[in-house]
Amino acid sequence: MAIEIVLGLPHLAAGALLATARRLKAPVLISANCLSRWRKADGWREWAGWRTGGLANAHGLASLDLDSAGYTLMAKYHGFPWSIADYMALAASWPFRRFAAADYCCEAEIARDREEVLDRIARTVATNRECFVRADDLGIRDRLMPVLQGRTPDDYERCLDAVASMILPGTV
Repeated sequence: MAIEIVLGLPHLAAGALLATARRLKAPVLISANCLSRWRKADGWREWAGWRTGGLANAHGLASLDLDSAGYTLMAKYHGFPWSIADYMALAASWPFRRFAAADYCCEAEIARDREEVLDRIARTVATNRECFVRADDLGIRDRLMPVLQGRTPDDYERCLDAVASMILPGTV
């Protein structure tokens, strides 16, 4: 089985990183958060939709995948500032090769105890299901990458068992 290495880029702005990805003909992954538009409201940042103009810079890339930004959003904002419907609209707006289901990470910095880990696994299963249904409605189900979360091997097995019906043969 071949292993594919996908370069994670912080953005698609023109520059050395993007030029190198093109030169290497490497598949690229970006975070949904790098496409976020924010505005300052009453002293704090408020999510204000997607900035998709930068996707035009994806020309010449081998492929472009989308990640839901779960870890960054949990660490910085303590949750998703957008809805699953918003995220799926973004996934459908561009011919991403693949896009990850939204997930709730379980790293120790985010999930501090066992109860929180189990809650985050349950939330990940729920968001996988919602992403799957919405992807089916949008005709992009074949590009959805279900996401597993956990802290222990048993956690990942539990998560896999819960999302197994969403894993399509031949997909990631």
